[in-house]
Amino acid sequence: MTVSTLAVTYVDITKYVAVFAGWDITEANWTTGQIADFGLILEKGLRRFYFPPVAPGEPRYEWAFLNLIGTLATVKDQEYADIVEDTFSGQIRSDSVMHQINDEERRLQVADFSDIRAANAKLATADVTAAPLYYALIAQTPTYTAQQRWRMYFHPIPDAVYTLEYEYVAMPNVITSTNKYPAGGDKFGDVILEAILAAAEEHLDDDIQGVHATRFQELLTAAMRLDAETKSNKETR
Repeated sequence: MTVSTLAVTYVDITKYVAVFAGWDITEANWTTGQIADFGLILEKGLRRFYFPPVAPGEPRYEWAFLNLIGTLATVKDQEYADIVEDTFSGQIRSDSVMHQINDEERRLQVADFSDIRAANAKLATADVTAAPLYYALIAQTPTYTAQQRWRMYFHPIPDAVYTLEYEYVAMPNVITSTNKYPAGGDKFGDVILEAILAAAEEHLDDDIQGVHATRFQELLTAAMRLDAETKSNKETR
């Protein structure tokens, strides 16, 4: 598949940051300190774009391109199953968890974790299992040596292996010289660049209200409107 020549890549970003910072425009000529600074700037800038800041009291905006489809296989006679997607951010659309039973689509309803555990405990005494109808999403205890993982608990406890499908908000990985394209596509290239340059302003100049921070907010508003149109078209199909 041909990629647009207007797509923003890792190399493009290195050059823009280098020009802003007054570094050599060729990454291979950077010092150890500049490489370290760029890594911090890149990560902060991408997080700023993927999970943009919002006004107090406002819900965080969710990009359409970060709403991905995941699958999960339940375990027979076990009340939970682990989320396996590496990009899973801990957010899931509550109305999106579904499975197929006798070729008939059925959605699971979200419930409180404590209610699910209590209901399962009652059924366990009667040795009752069935197809899951309810779920709760719970974070696992962090190990601090790997990314925190998540589990989905079910009621009733599955009486067989069921394949579930759900829509979740992804946390993309940082781009590199090999994995060089940020999520979002070329239409958001300018917003991504300004998010990263705003991060450079903050990191290198301790300036949180610089020209790039201002420009990022301007482009972000327009990008959200464009993305909202994508969501609307998706929902009406």
